[in-house]
Amino acid sequence: MLIRIIVGVMLVPLLIAVLFFTPPIVLPVAIGLICSLIVHELLWQSGFLKSKVIVCVGMAIAAVVTLWLYFEMTTLLAFFVVFGFTLLIFTVAMSGLVTHPESEEQITFGQIGGAYFAVFLIPIFLSAIQSIAHAYKGAYVILLPFCIAFGTDIMAYFVGVTLGKHRPLKILSPKKSVEGSIGGLFGSAIFVLSLGFILQFGFDQTVNYAWLLVISVTGSLIAQFGDFAFSYIKRGFGIKDYGKLLPGHGGVLDRFDSIIFVAPFVAMMIQVTPVIVL
Repeated sequence: MLIRIIVGVMLVPLLIAVLFFTPPIVLPVAIGLICSLIVHELLWQSGFLKSKVIVCVGMAIAAVVTLWLYFEMTTLLAFFVVFGFTLLIFTVAMSGLVTHPESEEQITFGQIGGAYFAVFLIPIFLSAIQSIAHAYKGAYVILLPFCIAFGTDIMAYFVGVTLGKHRPLKILSPKKSVEGSIGGLFGSAIFVLSLGFILQFGFDQTVNYAWLLVISVTGSLIAQFGDFAFSYIKRGFGIKDYGKLLPGHGGVLDRFDSIIFVAPFVAMMIQVTPVIVL
């Protein structure tokens, strides 16, 4: 537990530095690097896909996706990238079938679908952080998905460890409990409302607290759903963590699984009703 806390605390100033004290281009580059590492963990370290060519190209494309969204490049470029990756992955799959027809490591259609999910969908979801940054007062509101995800994770962890008794979804995640889930809802609300207080009293902003509370509670449920979704994938792989890059946390995907779902949710919600009242 101590290592988990220390690593978590060390990541906070790094996150703040990237969000507020670096040139704007650093954010999509950082997201691209995270997505590239996630592709490696999800496809290669998990043992899901044995093709180094597909994994390496997929890592590169995942990083590029965040940049083309940042620079708002034409859909023609996106079409070429998706088309090229499609040609590559089917070429590798069919070549393996022709040259080694008896091999048990043939690339299946399910693996092709998993590759598309990792290479394209995850970067698109995480790139929602960039759209939050571009929204009204995005420089402050960009912290919202992190407050939801980290507040949920922190409180769910501590409440689950100390009070967790009812674990109805052991088959997906044996350590997750009802008590921890409820604690996560409160943790998200505390973190998000604290952000609202900081915006109001520290930056003289008019804050829509009712909408913040709705986003925090709903976002916490989505964060926990994201956690379960990637636990479901891990169960299929038969692994405990996606990697060991972050001691006490596992891999990069273990740390960002909930944010992958929370970021697009927040990006949509702040378009419906601004959390900072004009």
